[in-house]
Amino acid sequence: MPKDYIGGKRPDYLTIDSDSHVTEYKAEHWKHFPDDLKPFAPREFVDSTEATGTKGDNRDKATAKGETSAKDVSYNRTWVIEHSKVFPNADYRSGPFGLLPTAWYQEGEWANREGERDGNERLKDMDIEGVDVTFIFGNMSQNILCLIDNPEVAKYWCEAWNNWIAGFCKPDPFRIRGTALIPLHDVDMAVAEVKRAATELALGGIYIPAQFKRDWTWKEKYYPIYEACQELNIPIALHQQQQFGVAHRRLDNVFYKHLFMAADAPYSVAGFIANGTLDTFPNLKVCWVEQGSGWLPWLMDRLEEHIDMFPQFVPDSVNRNPKEYFGKQAFIAFEPEEIDYVPFLEKKVGPDGLVFGTDYSHPDCISPRSVQNILDFPELSDESKKRVLSDNPARLWDINVNGNGH
Repeated sequence: MPKDYIGGKRPDYLTIDSDSHVTEYKAEHWKHFPDDLKPFAPREFVDSTEATGTKGDNRDKATAKGETSAKDVSYNRTWVIEHSKVFPNADYRSGPFGLLPTAWYQEGEWANREGERDGNERLKDMDIEGVDVTFIFGNMSQNILCLIDNPEVAKYWCEAWNNWIAGFCKPDPFRIRGTALIPLHDVDMAVAEVKRAATELALGGIYIPAQFKRDWTWKEKYYPIYEACQELNIPIALHQQQQFGVAHRRLDNVFYKHLFMAADAPYSVAGFIANGTLDTFPNLKVCWVEQGSGWLPWLMDRLEEHIDMFPQFVPDSVNRNPKEYFGKQAFIAFEPEEIDYVPFLEKKVGPDGLVFGTDYSHPDCISPRSVQNILDFPELSDESKKRVLSDNPARLWDINVNGNGH
């Protein structure tokens, strides 16, 4: 790997990015479905006329330049699911006419890169940014999964994504690592897909939302999934989603919906600890991704206080101080623009459960300067920088920093 990156000389250790993205609208997941289910497979609607403004492959170029319009967003990103639903749907739109937000881009920062569609191009962007290993989530696939009702449709949708992202990683499977979708609609199906993703496809983690179909995923019904993940030593990544979350259900303006998209995370952290889920599976690793981090000290203090105040109401016995789970089983990903939180997080929660995610290349990420923003931060020691960039994520994702791993 190159010795230099956009910020100058690279550190002499692996930098591991716990959250990045691809754009999968060209993946054509529907082709994986059997013929009798193809009509129900989620498909993106693309207007072939001039009515929607930029069309076809030109959309990529226009979006990267910040030239997309409301017309592009409203038509060219609409999915039809099971003949009966669309995404983005009314839970994501806002205003009396159900308007979608237009694209937003910051000058000098990456968005909609070709590296979201091509693994070889992704490696080039990683070299520029100073990222050695990255873990990849979708843009649409996980949100659409949460809208699917038929378990069989969900099964083939997850298989299609998992196959596609495994192929995306082929240019360098050590450096580019996909995370798997599983059909939570049916726990037996989900367990089978965990096993296939971990063994046949060698994917690096399992995506699970904090809520699925208005049910919290820390609950016992999902325990067979966590048992399989523990046996296979594959971590759970609780990434934010755009469906069924507290904000999307309770707020009626896309500004607030997007602002509080990560509001499920504190509930989820509390549930995995207080419900006894982490104690039930002591070797399971769980990471909350793209959901902010500054709220964690407040939650840990409040959770500790409530366990002491109301022990008779705690759903399950908690064997440790809540903060002690972080770094052993629990991890949280901060984004590089949150770097000034890290000294306080280390002090209040501990240094070993913090990892970083670039969020490449969403419009609100700061790529290509994510790693640089951390390495240049003067209030963090070199030891702490190495922890969040390398040591902690290597432990989370089971990566041998000498070049081998899970």
